[in-house]
Amino acid sequence: MAESSQKTADDDLQGEILEKFSTSSKADKNAMILTKENAEEASVEIYSRKWSMDSFDAQDKVKNLFAKIWKEHDINNKGFIDQSEGYTLFADIIKE
Repeated sequence: MAESSQKTADDDLQGEILEKFSTSSKADKNAMILTKENAEEASVEIYSRKWSMDSFDAQDKVKNLFAKIWKEHDINNKGFIDQSEGYTLFADIIKE
């Protein structure tokens, strides 16, 4: 049960942060995207909030792993991903 509660809490945190950092696509105003820059900032916020980590420590942690993880998600090298793909990106960030 505790594991289920933590999963729900992680999902809620990710959803909140995705809403905060996603923007409308220039090509399709109805599509929400997460740019590389915003995704990195969002990842820092996830680390800060999930582990009650100082923002400078969170930035250092994210800086060391973000580029590799982003490359795995932005496979077409567009500089952004669909908002719905952000959950998987954040899950990978959290696992690290």
